[in-house]
Amino acid sequence: MKIKFHGPIGRVTGSAYELHHGDYRFLVDCGQRQGPGSSSSNRGGFPFDPRSIHAVVLTHAHLDHCGMIPRLYQRGFRGPVYCTHETRDLAREVLRDSAKLDSLHTLDDVNRIKWSVPADLRSKEVRLEDDLTMRFFETGHILGACAVRFTFQAGDGKRSITFSGDVGPGRAGGSHLPLLPSRTRFDHGDYTVVESTYGATVRSAFEADLEHRLDRLELEVRRCRHQRGVLIIPCFAIGRTQDVLFDLHLLTARDRLPVDLPIILDAGLATRINGIYAAELRRRARRESWSNHALFDALRIVVDGAEARAEIDEALARTLSTESNQWGALTKEDRDRLVGPAVVVTGGGMCDGGFVQRHLARHLTDPSCTVLLTGYATPSSVAGQLQRMNEDEDIAICVADRFLKPSEVKARVTNLRGYSAHADQAGLLDWVFGADSTSHAFAPRRRLFVTHGEPRASRALVKAADATARRRGLVTTAHDRIGERWFDLARDTWCEAPTAGGAAIVARR
Repeated sequence: MKIKFHGPIGRVTGSAYELHHGDYRFLVDCGQRQGPGSSSSNRGGFPFDPRSIHAVVLTHAHLDHCGMIPRLYQRGFRGPVYCTHETRDLAREVLRDSAKLDSLHTLDDVNRIKWSVPADLRSKEVRLEDDLTMRFFETGHILGACAVRFTFQAGDGKRSITFSGDVGPGRAGGSHLPLLPSRTRFDHGDYTVVESTYGATVRSAFEADLEHRLDRLELEVRRCRHQRGVLIIPCFAIGRTQDVLFDLHLLTARDRLPVDLPIILDAGLATRINGIYAAELRRRARRESWSNHALFDALRIVVDGAEARAEIDEALARTLSTESNQWGALTKEDRDRLVGPAVVVTGGGMCDGGFVQRHLARHLTDPSCTVLLTGYATPSSVAGQLQRMNEDEDIAICVADRFLKPSEVKARVTNLRGYSAHADQAGLLDWVFGADSTSHAFAPRRRLFVTHGEPRASRALVKAADATARRRGLVTTAHDRIGERWFDLARDTWCEAPTAGGAAIVARR
């Protein structure tokens, strides 16, 4: 088997790996690049002929991993997309929403996708070809996110390679994000391809402390009520919205928030995603392995048996379900008339588009209001500009088709950390090697390929991984200077491009 690393190398978006096993060719992920300069890249041709690809294996539903799949079908791909059923359901909504926002693909392209969800995907090997199998393992990143291990015949024996997708923060035994399952422990085989988004980051204990996060959130909500302002909380649709709503619900259930304070979810895509989370919680009520241990700690419940777990999952499902109308909803007229005190959880974590723009246009000039950012924002995004407006007075902040100077922004802008669904450096090393020297059998036996990170983050993870391997007496070597080259997994060496009919495979634009 041979692999080419199309991306992301030296960046954190545009995940795509091409693998050839004899005549069988498949991709692991096929995602959009995001950020400055990404539009032309996404609209260009693929570095392979989509008609030659037999299948795509998808790790999870974020656009930087699945966003180019509809375009594959535009260019002639006709194979299946293998993934978990949760990833299928989420990706459908994400890709449909994306079709409305840009011209990369249409709804018809999304509807052409041939989703394939094999039974028992997480519990046994699923055959792709006669001597090629795959198995999925939870990574605790978002709902349905999994690493994938491929096992194949190489000469007289078998070899395997694992792709991390994105790795979440939750170790076995609990997480500060109660709606996320824990990462699964498993044997990575001979090779591992691991993301390094936060490969240079070691988070403080406060960022992994649910109670600390709840205290901060309560403080912001009470400040908003005292000042009779609007608290705007921009959130990404998958994961972040559900975590914030859980925290608000938990504070209310603990009598720490006033029950008469309006809490509004104003986000079209996130509302549909909530429905998927609710349905999945109800489905998983029959599977004890779903519920994170931290969930029961947060709810201060002693769990005794599957029935108690099922009751809790059903209660959470009702919280997120659109049927309950738990969180209220806004029309365009409501947004234009909204006054505080109120809490608005709205779509658009970067604040660049969606309903959040209307709220910002109305409330950024109001000193009684607060914008509470809950995650990383690129410097060029509206959220990034709001974060650094005190350092750069020349920034022009675009909200609802008009520009504001920093001096015109009177609302308070602050951050609430602790919601990241990515593992930091310690978490990534734990996922690769295990928490201690007694669990090193999980580590890749040959090489660790570090991708999906800015150069500084990837280099830092390589350095830490090499040190960990030496300390534990392992022969694993880590690489981040990969480039778009081919690697022969059977011969354990970099190699030339595979050939088809005696000619190198080239892209057809």
